[in-house]
Order: sequence, then structure tokens, then C-alpha cells
Amino acid sequence: MGVELPNVTEETIGILKDKVISMDVFFVTGVDRSLFSERVVFTGNLRMSPEEALRLLNEAVEEVGLATTVRLFMISEEAARDVGGSGGGSVIDLGRSSGTNAVRGGGSVMDVDDEPEGDGSRPCIVALPYSDKPDVSGLRPSVVAFCCLLVAAVSTGSYGISAFAASPGFAAAINGGDLSVLSRTVPMSAATAVIAVVHEVAHRVVAAVRGVKLGPPFFVPSLQVGNYGSVTPFADFPPTRSHLLDVALAGPIAGFVASAACLVTGLVLTGSASASAASAVASGGFGFADSPLALFPVVPAALFRASALGGYIVQALLPGGVIGVDGLVTVHPFVLAGYTGLLANALNALPIGRLDGGRAVLAAFGRATASAVGGVSLTLLGVATVFGDSPLLLAWLLFVLFLQRDDDVPCLNEVTEPSTARTVAALVMLVVAVAILLPMPVSVSVPLAAVTDQL
Repeated sequence: MGVELPNVTEETIGILKDKVISMDVFFVTGVDRSLFSERVVFTGNLRMSPEEALRLLNEAVEEVGLATTVRLFMISEEAARDVGGSGGGSVIDLGRSSGTNAVRGGGSVMDVDDEPEGDGSRPCIVALPYSDKPDVSGLRPSVVAFCCLLVAAVSTGSYGISAFAASPGFAAAINGGDLSVLSRTVPMSAATAVIAVVHEVAHRVVAAVRGVKLGPPFFVPSLQVGNYGSVTPFADFPPTRSHLLDVALAGPIAGFVASAACLVTGLVLTGSASASAASAVASGGFGFADSPLALFPVVPAALFRASALGGYIVQALLPGGVIGVDGLVTVHPFVLAGYTGLLANALNALPIGRLDGGRAVLAAFGRATASAVGGVSLTLLGVATVFGDSPLLLAWLLFVLFLQRDDDVPCLNEVTEPSTARTVAALVMLVVAVAILLPMPVSVSVPLAAVTDQL
């Protein structure tokens, strides 16, 4: 017989229309049922502020005994039409992709008292079965999250080891059975892990303060940067777009700050070690092999030209004396951890689907704008991947295409816009992400290369 889908019954629809949605709160002009009645849209005219209307509606739902039967959302008519439509831009479709049945099938059957009017920007009320919410609790999600954590831990540790591959004597020591040199990689791997944890903790602290429920984090491993951070699913629907925006911004902002602090600290430590080594060598005290620089990873100088913002920071603080004759640069492990942390956080801040950046754009500018911006961003990411020949971008593109490009869960109130300050913060985050992901212009990156050529 198959599984019976949760739906809003005709009896419930009648109670909502006659006893819950009063004319002085929302004047109903039409009732739009989806194919299997798993969602119902009430169109009409809102008679008061969205916040006050939703509060009164929820109180009425409790009074008639439907608090555990149905859940009400207030969204725009345009967004509501996408629910159960052609599959794109669906307001509730993350509930489905998260393991629930919030939206199934295509199309909707109109059963209206009057044909809906307006340009699609008017508020409407959407009713869903109360049982339809993101399914991110229970044993299976927890097991998957734990497995992701283990794999990400291994990839982060491997990344720390690979960063030392070009360091003098490191590979030879490993091949000779001297595993003690692996201790050099611990600061690198630890700093990379800490940046990812800071990002995730920021999400959770803000979510706890704002009363937003989150599911377990799913850390994403990466061979190129250790890890891409984590996927942070919602365990319930955010109350408003402001709540969604606060949670979305917290992770990238904290991640950017932690990464930049790690990068600058590493550059300062590199400069200090370089100055000490140069002074000792000049005085005949000891050679390079005896200096702290010998314990640092060695990487191509061109690596730091892959990011405009990161490259500018490195160029401003990296001492020229650590640039090797073969175009390699010796840096403190924190430099690499901070630099790749900037890249990982910037990728998460891209305005696509359920990424932090996609959530931020949805919250700040609405679902239609988020869908358009997400499509453009995904296309540009694909172009950059093809022409940039970047394994880092290729892996992220595939991850986003298959797992993160869909719309996120709706807010209970998607009509009320966030404050101007929050919107500006979202724009600043996007600008910083772009500045990180754009490569340094050749004309600007020449001085760093020129130092290499002179040695």
C-alpha cells in the first residue's frame, strides 16, 4: 500500500478557515491545496503586521486544539506558488531533502472562493502538517555526523603532514623510520581544526541565543585544505529571516576572524624566526638547519597569489628573506592554516543554496533574489573550476551541486525583512568572500615573485 503521507485534512482546513484565520487578522480570498493536501495555502489580505498576525494565528491554533496537528507559516504568494510546483525554488523543499515529506509531487489543485489577485508579493498563510519538519535527529544522522567527523579528522591530519612534504629532511626522516618528525605537523593540523570548530561553535552559540534549533554538524573533509568546515542543518524552522541571518552570518564571520588572526600570527612568528636565523648566520652562530625555520613547512610562493586578500596580507607581512631560490617560501604552520582557513570560510560564504552565504542572501533579500543569485554564483563557480584547473574548487563544486544547492527550510515568518544593519553585514561578508576567492592580479603579485627571482 505504501507509506501514508502526512496531510492537512479537510476538517482541519475548515477549522483553520472558520475559527483560526479571522477576518480582522487575514481576509481569506482563496484556498490553494497541493496535489496530496500536504500543504495548503490561504491567499488574501493581511490586516495587520506579519508579526502580530502570526502571533494571533498561533494563539488561535492552540485554542482550537490544533497546536500539534498543523503549523502555520507566513510567506509571500510568489514563494508559496513554488511549493509543490516544478521543483525549483520551493519554500519547504528542504524538509523533503532532509528526510520529511513537506513537499511532494508537482502542481497544485485550486479550490478557491475567489481567484487570488496581486503581483505575488502579498503575504499569504501556508499550513503544513505539524509532523513535517527537518529530520536531523535520531541515530542515523548522529552516526553519519560521527563518521564525517572521523574522516575530516583524518583529512585534516593528512593535510598537516602533506604541508611538510617539501621541508628539508622531512620525507627522508619518514622514509628512514623516524616518525618523531610528525610532531612538527601537529600545530598545522590543530590550527586548521580549531578554525573549523570556531566557525561551527559560532553558529551554535548564536542559534542558542536566538532560540533556533540546529541538528548535528556534518564536517566535510578535504585533501587540499584539510576540511571545508561543516554543514549545519536546522532541526526546526527559524522564527524569522532575522533569526536565519544571524545564525548564517555567525559562522563565516567568526571563521574569517579566526583565520586572519592565525595567518597574521604565523607571519609574525615567521618574521621573528627569519630575523633570528639571519642574525645567527651572519655572526657565524649556526646555519639554517639549526634555526627554527628548519621546523617550518616549505611551500611554493605562488600559493599565496591564489587569493587577493590573503595574498595582500602575506605580501605585507612576509619577510623577503624566507623566499628560497627555487620559488619556495618557508613559513610558520599557522600561516598555511590561516590562509587555507580563509579559503574554506569564503567557499562557505558563497551565496548558493544552503551554504552560509546562500542562507544569508535568502534572509537579507528574499527567496526570489536568493534563487537568482545562487544560479549565477553556481555558474561562475563552475566556470572558475573549469578555467582555473583547481582541485579545491572542483571538489567544492561537486559537493554543492549534489548536496547543498537546494533551497533551505522556510522561516515561520518570511515576510518581515531583517534590519538594515543585518543586511549590510551580509553584504560585507559576501564582499570579503569574493576578495578572498579572487586571485591576486599579476601586476600586484609581481613584487613577491621578484623577490624570488633575485635570490
